[in-house]
Amino acid sequence: MLNQSKSKELTAKWDKYFPGGHTNLRCKMDAGNTKIFVNKAEGCHIWDVDGNEYIEYNGSMGPMLLGHRRPEFVKAIKEYLDQEATTYGTNLFYSENDIELAELLIKHIPCAEEVKFCLSGSEAVQLAFRIARAYTGKNRILRFDGMYHGWLDNVLDDVAGDTSDMTEMPFAAETPKDSVYYTEGKSPWSKEESFVLPYNDFKSLNEVFEKYHDEIAVVIVEPMSSDLFCQYPVEGYLERLRELCDKYNTVLVFDEIITGFRLGPGGVQEYFGIIPDICTLGKAMSGGIPFSAIAGKKKIMDTFRTKSVIGAGTYNGYGLGVKACVTAIKIYEKNDFEINRNIKKLQKVLIDGMLKIADKYNVDLAIPEAPGVFYTIFGVKGGRIKLTDLADVKDIDMEFYYKFRYNLMQEGIVVMVICRWFIGGAHTMDDIEKTLVAFEKALKKTLQDLNN
Repeated sequence: MLNQSKSKELTAKWDKYFPGGHTNLRCKMDAGNTKIFVNKAEGCHIWDVDGNEYIEYNGSMGPMLLGHRRPEFVKAIKEYLDQEATTYGTNLFYSENDIELAELLIKHIPCAEEVKFCLSGSEAVQLAFRIARAYTGKNRILRFDGMYHGWLDNVLDDVAGDTSDMTEMPFAAETPKDSVYYTEGKSPWSKEESFVLPYNDFKSLNEVFEKYHDEIAVVIVEPMSSDLFCQYPVEGYLERLRELCDKYNTVLVFDEIITGFRLGPGGVQEYFGIIPDICTLGKAMSGGIPFSAIAGKKKIMDTFRTKSVIGAGTYNGYGLGVKACVTAIKIYEKNDFEINRNIKKLQKVLIDGMLKIADKYNVDLAIPEAPGVFYTIFGVKGGRIKLTDLADVKDIDMEFYYKFRYNLMQEGIVVMVICRWFIGGAHTMDDIEKTLVAFEKALKKTLQDLNN
């Protein structure tokens, strides 16, 4: 067992001051009852206040593609701060870094002709909605069941509306109280902004466009949803989305907050070969410093240029964030994005090893994956899978998962909620080998716990 004596004391104090935690979705974020208080981080390793060392696969929920304190990243940020300020105020002063970052995004992101900077993913999504409405003259949002686009009222639902009878508008249904995304305090009118459909369902998609295309301003989608067990589009689905948006003057938005640069230089749009009108970017783009952006086609983005649309913010394009993005992307570019190839190689070794161990102990394990991210789904057969239907993993054994995640943490490996694993550029083959040893120990301990 880990020594967590100081962490236990700090947990008791912390819980007094922070109701619900820093982010309080309705799922257990900590692996155990004692929080991990970090006092050192390097690469993919962290050390807590009790001296315990962990290999972490959280990646700060996605941003840390470079890992913690990568020397060349830290050096560039320090040099910037030695000479310049963190922020000067939006549209009061400017930097050559602004231009360099815009050119890097336009170089790598297929849909990018012009860009707009902001601070968080939630903010970027809302700004994309605003310009889509201004450009099309329409109002409704079309989005998909369970996909996460931020915490604001008009996107925080995970339940598709009734699509059996299109005489009733398929608004977001009432979210069940046991849902991860259920919250009180939402505007009672917010759900009427959105049509929410099941992903990969051609019938409902075609029908809602046929009947309500005059109202749909924007479609937002995570084409490969790492928040939904790495769910992929079925063949032809993204193509159909693109066709319908072109036909009915609807703006197609890809939410690339997680997939941008993690899947590769061009993100999910390059991966699938379907180009949206706009994409939202964040997380890995800036190497862990808060920053986000929307990038898209000039004809739509120019709604900002004419000042018909306002996208204001004190920290829009703030200097430290811009420098972080430029630095991170230049590191990714090295040796023709070697970082992504290395991640793919390490991920294969890790998953192959996990499946071999699970087979050794007769444990059912399915692993849906995408480049740089995967899930370990206990209680479901299948091994490595490309998931298109969430029903295929509905039998996940949550009791096994909770015990396993805790036991894995006791072995010095920290993973995300629902056993999501982010692999980054700081992981090494040595880390993978140590992780597989810990994986087997945690699996054996979990089986013992459940049999006692």
